Order: sequence, then C-alpha cells, then structure tokens
Amino acid sequence: WWFRCAASSVPRPGLLVEQLLVGGGRSFATGAAPEEVSFSPAAREADVSQPEKSVGTSDKTMLGDRSLKLVSGVCYLPHPDKEETGGEDAHFIWDEQAIGIADGVGGWASYGIDAGQYARDIMSNAVTAIEEEPKDSIDLTRVLEKAHSSTTVPGSSTACIIAITNQVGY
Repeated sequence: WWFRCAASSVPRPGLLVEQLLVGGGRSFATGAAPEEVSFSPAAREADVSQPEKSVGTSDKTMLGDRSLKLVSGVCYLPHPDKEETGGEDAHFIWDEQAIGIADGVGGWASYGIDAGQYARDIMSNAVTAIEEEPKDSIDLTRVLEKAHSSTTVPGSSTACIIAITNQVGY
C-alpha cells in the first residue's frame, strides 16, 4: 500500500503545501505531500530511526537531566474527490513540544463551505496561541479557546492538541 505522507516537524525539499511557516521554533503545514511512502514495518522503522532535527528547539521540558521532546508525524489520506484541496484535515507540529490535529466537518460542503479551510485556520490560530503562552507552561484549554475565537471562516471541526509541559498530569 502506498500513501502520500509527511512525517516530520521539519519541512522537506519539494514538500507540496498550501502554507508553510518556519521560524522561531514554528513548523506548520497543510495539504498533502507528493512523495510516496510505504507503510510496511521496515519503512516505518527507517522513518523514525533517524528523526530529522527540529527547527529552533532551545527550551525543552526537563526530566531529571534529560530533555523531553515529542516525536511525531502526520499522514493525510483525503478522499479522492478532496485531494485537490488537501482534504478536510489540518495539523501542526510545534517545536517538538506540541501537536494539534483538526478534522473539518464535511457536511458544510452542501452549503458551499470548505471544511478544510476551517480546520487549517483553527490549527494556524492554535500555533499563534501557543506562541503567546509562557515558555514553561502551555494552557491547552486557553490555546484551543483562543484558536476557536480567532477563527473567522464559517465551519466546524473536531480538534485535539497535546503538549509536553513541566506540569504534572497535563
């Protein structure tokens, strides 16, 4: 089986994205990558055994004398009718400390609304909200509330954001 995938917090040369922002520890992409990636066990091991260096990672959550980081990847498998727009999903990977994913509600299409645009906007706004948080403590509830209130395009989406913080049980 072959799927179009992107599996890094660092952009790759030739990565097809509608929007790509990099700088100050920020990595955000939408759309599907054009490269073909196998999902065989050998291919998965090869992909994660040599993780690419993240952009701008200087402040890390510490566990004893070890720095914690979140290793993550993403794969878009849009419906064939939605491939041209990248589908209705969006994500962000931020500084190896936080990730978010949104799945736009496709029912909006019957009203002429692009559910993918809502998902992309809420994830972009979540990155902005995370960057406004104190370095040592990310309040994910506040981040999602800010992202939602900043998203002005019509639509709706599920959304999940996780982060490594210095808070226990977060």
